[in-house]
Order: sequence, then C-alpha cells, then structure tokens
Amino acid sequence: MPRAPLARPTDAPPAAHEPPYDGVRVAADVPTSVAGTESPDDLPRHIAIIMDGNRRWARARDLPELEGHAAGVEAIRGLLKHAVRRGIPTLTLYAFSRENWARSDEEVNGLFGLLEAAIRSETDELRAQGVRVQLLGRLEELPAETRRSID
Repeated sequence: MPRAPLARPTDAPPAAHEPPYDGVRVAADVPTSVAGTESPDDLPRHIAIIMDGNRRWARARDLPELEGHAAGVEAIRGLLKHAVRRGIPTLTLYAFSRENWARSDEEVNGLFGLLEAAIRSETDELRAQGVRVQLLGRLEELPAETRRSID
C-alpha cells in the first residue's frame, strides 16, 4: 500500500551522515565468558545497542539497503530472546536517529515499515515473555501509520 509523502521534522539534518568506514568495529576490553557460567551479579542490568551499519552490511553483500535493515531486525530478535533467557532486565535499542530523516523517502518509509511489521509480529510473544516495551523520542514526528501500530 503506498504511503503518504513524509512530513520531515523541521530540524532534520539536510544530508545523511556517512562516516568513513574502515571495517568491522569491535568493542575493546569487553570481558568474555562462557554463557551460563556467570553469577547473576556478573550479568549487566542494562544493555544499550545502537543499530548502526545495516546499510554497510547490505552494500558489502550487494543487497538492497532495506535488506540490511531487515537483517538488523532479525539480529535483534535473537539477542532479545537471549537477554530474556539470561534475565537481563533492560535492553535499549537506539534505532532511528535525527540523521535518518535525511535518507530517501523510500528508505525512511522502509524503516518505519519494518518497525510496524516487528510490532505486529512480535507483540504477542513479547507480552508472553513478560517484556515491557517503552518507546522514547519524538513519537509525534512519526508517520500516522507507525504511531497507530505503536498504540
């Protein structure tokens, strides 16, 4: 179904932010252990993830950019299930920055479409697992269809 033209926030940036990319980035000095051997006190209480690099991942594989975003959603699905199993109480996803508004209408609409699809497909299971979802940010700037799916 075609979407209405995007109404971008007036303070959205004029161009997408594309920093130079020199390969895979890995967090330094992160302790590693065998899953299941930590005591509950050793587990983090809050994990925050910045969803970045999905377009680069897709481009490196000669895939459409939206497929990279969809792969990012799939990666989060598995990570969320693992966090629930391990008893991590809080997981924060930073999924749409102000810079994202500078991307093409097709890509921005695709991102919101992925969010809407994830809400439709995952809400029942998340509720069954006792997961509480709280969205933060300027929700009033989202397209009406996206706000309705959130509601």
